[in-house]
Amino acid sequence: MGKYMKHSLPIVITLLLAWFLLRNGIQWSDLRSILDQAQWRWLAFALLSTVCAYGTVTWLNAILLQRYSTSVPYGKQFLIQLAMAFIETVVPSAAISGILLRVRLLKPYGVSADVATATTLVETTLLSASLILPALLVSCVVLIEGIQGFGMLNHWLLFMIGTATLIGIAIWQWKTVAF
Repeated sequence: MGKYMKHSLPIVITLLLAWFLLRNGIQWSDLRSILDQAQWRWLAFALLSTVCAYGTVTWLNAILLQRYSTSVPYGKQFLIQLAMAFIETVVPSAAISGILLRVRLLKPYGVSADVATATTLVETTLLSASLILPALLVSCVVLIEGIQGFGMLNHWLLFMIGTATLIGIAIWQWKTVAF
């Protein structure tokens, strides 16, 4: 029963979605005008920034794996990052079990389960901090500017000092904390 549900349920959902789409009718002229008016350079920019982001995360994982005397080729690790992102997007429950997914994908390269778990937790912590800290900094700048009326020069000066401080703290912590 479960085998049939696994294969037939996606087909049923696809047929239902196609029926809803065809029932309302497809406005081909609207689609053509949207494609004609699209600014495709933004798509190229989004793809380039995505490749850079995954490249950076791959580089971070390579650094983390070096601490444990393990290495995975950069290209293979980049593909592992893409596979994890795709799986976590398509199957949201897989995002919860990201550690198990990483363990399974890194196992063929000789990475043990504890190393994959540790690197996943450190990566998640560093990525969360890299998103939260700049957001907090910008929030503080907005609050200060709203309260005290800082000029534009002071705004950027405060932003640069805060960013340099956060980067300095991150580098200092990276050199002092043993994983």
